[in-house]
Amino acid sequence: MDNHSVSADVVSAKRFQLLDDDGEMRALLKTSHSQPIMQFMDDHHKVKLDIRVKNNWPVMQMHDSEGHVRVEFGLVNDKPTLFFNDQHGVLMMGLALSKAESTPRLVFLDEHRNVRFGVVLDQDGSPRVVAADHEGRQHRLMWFTEPAKEAIEPKRSSPGKSS
Repeated sequence: MDNHSVSADVVSAKRFQLLDDDGEMRALLKTSHSQPIMQFMDDHHKVKLDIRVKNNWPVMQMHDSEGHVRVEFGLVNDKPTLFFNDQHGVLMMGLALSKAESTPRLVFLDEHRNVRFGVVLDQDGSPRVVAADHEGRQHRLMWFTEPAKEAIEPKRSSPGKSS
């Protein structure tokens, strides 16, 4: 491969390719629908890391050997998000701050993207653990609204009674 030296104050193009010593593309900088994308490829020319602006929010995606997005990290509505997908690229777990209150949320989803289990910290600081069955009926597992002193301290047995 020829080594060329180029010097310029500004270089403009619709696409930039980074080639390895054998002339194989290892990274690509381009736009799609006016959104910038930077992709990094493995030895088999498959995209492994994708950094882009999607709907005006920054997103970084990591792909498995089949090309499915397995991990996605980014900002949605100016809130940080971290998503984990199954081997088919279906969202199964998410960690994010809520849109309105910026409170933490950890949710587990089923194959239809329905929330099945979640741990939430409400705006007032109250923790909540909720679950939904396969039909979507929500069940409250724990919902703390006032101090649970009784639940923490062991109950004393009454005189004359054995436990």
